[in-house]
Amino acid sequence: MGRGPGGPGRAGGAGVGVEDLEGQVGRIRRSFTDAREVRPVHPLDAGLKVVDVKPVLPDEALEDWKLVLVNFDADPVEGMKLEDPGVAKKRKWGQSLHLKTLKSAEYGRFAVILAPRKGDGRAVEWEYKEDEVIPGEAFLGDYEWVRTYNETVRVDENAQTYLFRMGDDAVTYSDLSNKLSLRKRKKSKKAGGQGELDGVDSLKPEKMVLIAEDDD
Repeated sequence: MGRGPGGPGRAGGAGVGVEDLEGQVGRIRRSFTDAREVRPVHPLDAGLKVVDVKPVLPDEALEDWKLVLVNFDADPVEGMKLEDPGVAKKRKWGQSLHLKTLKSAEYGRFAVILAPRKGDGRAVEWEYKEDEVIPGEAFLGDYEWVRTYNETVRVDENAQTYLFRMGDDAVTYSDLSNKLSLRKRKKSKKAGGQGELDGVDSLKPEKMVLIAEDDD
């Protein structure tokens, strides 16, 4: 969009004049107006009614974020002990979990799920309604390591996956080329057949603490 006629890309290096720049801005604004006036038609069902038309723009708010698309081999919260297994409760519980990648000289890289530690005075997963956003400070406190995964990292060089966010005035998008696939680690039987064991379990601390960094 910055390399229009007379722009930096033209031979000779001439800059964009004020009139040219204003003309470009005017054309861009008119394209958004035209997009709102011309109602699009769904390619598979022409009978669908258009509810709203919004421009699709790069998400500047997330441009400095390192976004990763994570694929689990199964529901990561399935089987966790919840007081209320309802959909809303389960969703909020999932939002209170943290995923962290660790590295060990003996076991290499692996990922773990951290859940709020019970009995530390918090109830992050129960305090907020389904449509409420959990504030950042609610996540601070003690956590326990509850699940362990082997990880595979892949980069989509074709850039075919994006994160879209619906705003009041526009739809914004961010690249999701970094993909992380997680497969739950298998455990082997302990000697004597009593329980199961994964060598990584020996690395588990008594608890892990999430704190806020000082901006200074």
